[in-house]
Amino acid sequence: MRREGLLGWALLAPSLVLLGTFVVLPVLLDVPLSLMQYDMIAATGRWVGLQNYAALAADPIFWESVGHTLELALGTTVPLLVLAIVFGLVLNRRVRGGAVYRYPGAGVVSTNRYDVEPFLRASGEVSVRMPFWLNSTLGVRVFGGGYVADNLPPLQRRIPIAGADPYETFTNPLLRSRGALFVRPDFHYHAPGNANLRAFRADLGGRWAVGVNIEGTKPLYGGAALEGFLDLGVVDTVAVPSAPAGKWYTTLYNGGVGIVAHRQVRDLPVTLRLEFPLVVNRWNYAAGWNGGTEGLFAFRWQVSLESSF
Repeated sequence: MRREGLLGWALLAPSLVLLGTFVVLPVLLDVPLSLMQYDMIAATGRWVGLQNYAALAADPIFWESVGHTLELALGTTVPLLVLAIVFGLVLNRRVRGGAVYRYPGAGVVSTNRYDVEPFLRASGEVSVRMPFWLNSTLGVRVFGGGYVADNLPPLQRRIPIAGADPYETFTNPLLRSRGALFVRPDFHYHAPGNANLRAFRADLGGRWAVGVNIEGTKPLYGGAALEGFLDLGVVDTVAVPSAPAGKWYTTLYNGGVGIVAHRQVRDLPVTLRLEFPLVVNRWNYAAGWNGGTEGLFAFRWQVSLESSF
């Protein structure tokens, strides 16, 4: 191991020398020079403190150059990131179509009556987990989904905002139906999926939803990790009415902390999540809300036997 470490440093040495000589060292030398009025020809200077920075801040040409730099950066970096996310969603998508049977209303003849209606339901997601500061891990997930038909989707085909839909939980006997072990009013279980705004009620869904899930974990001991999470979403008003009323969309967010443990039981990997969504912007739609005095900040809890994404 020691020989491999020395070999690694030897391979890195040329790049480190170049980086230190032409990037790090000039930056360090520029710091004292920026605090002086320096004559490059006479190689003399006098201390002026922050006067150079004050003059720079008052120079309109400087701010014009900053604007051009931001315009160039945003005009190239942001479109490339958006295209990367779009291509990722296209490559990792789920498109379903079919027909729903409904018999709404009473009567024999009606202009709005229908028995069979075709629909298209599409969703896609892209996620990444990467090493982050202080031996932590940062995970980001982006989801988008929608339902297209002449009428509102039935409950089973809506795009859920909090997690998995009924078709995804049907094969799990712990979540299959009302009265199952994890489907109880006083037990808060999170089945991940869809927009994954984990603090909200599992029955909320609409015609479309867009969600971004950000999660950071820091290893503790014995396979356990401290977790911090933030879920952001823009959803259809069928799922959650807009506030103030009249908008065609609703913005939602929640955040909190938790403990995540990963175990291996023979050949079966097991994940346990205990989470506390302490912040929920539309708290009256949060899981477990009972009409009490809860607000934006409140103690809430939930568990899961699956990774969030």
